[in-house]
Amino acid sequence: MRLRMHEGEDTVAYLELRDYPLIPTPGVSKRTVNVHELIENYDGPSLFIDFDADGKAIGIEVLYPSQD
Repeated sequence: MRLRMHEGEDTVAYLELRDYPLIPTPGVSKRTVNVHELIENYDGPSLFIDFDADGKAIGIEVLYPSQD
């Protein structure tokens, strides 16, 4: 697994899971699920789970708003 982070207006982290391609390819994510849509009253950071064409989870994006 590999974790990529970006600091800016929001803090963004992306966790590439085991099935994420070694060479990132545009369009590899075929479906994205927002955890806020799955769990009623979820009170946490924005979490998005990316799936490939075979339905395997390949990555998780975490978004934290800045604390300004």
